[in-house]
Amino acid sequence: MVRFNNRNRPTEEQLTVWCEPNEDGFRLKRREPSGHVHTQRFSSRSTLYDATVRLQVELTESGWQPVVDAALPASRQRAVRSGQFHR
Repeated sequence: MVRFNNRNRPTEEQLTVWCEPNEDGFRLKRREPSGHVHTQRFSSRSTLYDATVRLQVELTESGWQPVVDAALPASRQRAVRSGQFHR
């Protein structure tokens, strides 16, 4: 799970992204600050990864930046910065 903040919005407004495995493959989920959840389904890890990279580019170009949690171990922080969404 990765949380994003936008400098142009109040700090408490965060966007959250995570993935979940399911019987059909994987679901990439995004919760907007309003609480609305968007879900995309992917049949393979490679299509999930491609969509994750595209989403991260889209979010960062829109001003959203990943929030690095100080409580996370360094290895998980590297994964967050490299654009892999972990739950």
